[in-house]
Amino acid sequence: MSAEAWWHGGPRITGDMVLPPAMTGSCRSGDEDHRQSVFITPDRGLATTYASTCNGWVYEVAPEGDITQDPGSFLPPGTSMMCPRARIVRRFKPSRVEVERRRALVGLFAALDLVRLTDWNGRTYACRITDEGRAALEAG
Repeated sequence: MSAEAWWHGGPRITGDMVLPPAMTGSCRSGDEDHRQSVFITPDRGLATTYASTCNGWVYEVAPEGDITQDPGSFLPPGTSMMCPRARIVRRFKPSRVEVERRRALVGLFAALDLVRLTDWNGRTYACRITDEGRAALEAG
């Protein structure tokens, strides 16, 4: 699968690679089944949302190895993907306003048991959160 650009959102990374939890020892709650993988997305907004949950950064990345669908994702196909590792092309620190806005949205959707998703074509979906999705949001 290819995309114009691939994105990863997460804690600050000092090197030039996004490495899987099995190599770094750091793993988000709920990701324990995918310790050999790095999560990537063609949706910069989604990466920014993940970055906002950990006061992190957004990375434009170049995936290395095979790109596969995240089997546990409730997002539309092609939105949450995995690869063995990714080279960092550029780094972006979301603004304080953007972080606060995204955190507020995550909290609101969790309270309503809804998630609003916008795909890379601008289509918006409202989905009911599964128990697994709620746990992931709460662990944020």
